[in-house]
Amino acid sequence: VGATIGKLGFLTFESATNQNIASLYPLDLKKLNSKFLYFAMFDLYPQFKARGDFSMANLTFIRNLKIPLPPLDAQEKIVQAITNIEQKISNLQTELNSLNGKQKEILEKYLF
Repeated sequence: VGATIGKLGFLTFESATNQNIASLYPLDLKKLNSKFLYFAMFDLYPQFKARGDFSMANLTFIRNLKIPLPPLDAQEKIVQAITNIEQKISNLQTELNSLNGKQKEILEKYLF
């Protein structure tokens, strides 16, 4: 809805939402990996944004969205590859934060 239309989150726990949140979950986990569904939805963001910044994505719109559905083993490989990249990004972000802290320490030590 509105400014958050098409935004995604992946929950690893049971939850409830209000009527303005669309929750998706595979009906058959032997055909569709839930994390693959999450990653595939990122490609659909332009379709949500095309509706306008202050529109709603109703159930008919959501049900008519199409995502590619490779075999489950391919989905799992895709999920693993993306997960590995996300982990590398997280590690690099941690390292960058550490280096920024060291840079600040050096400046404070020699300038103040």
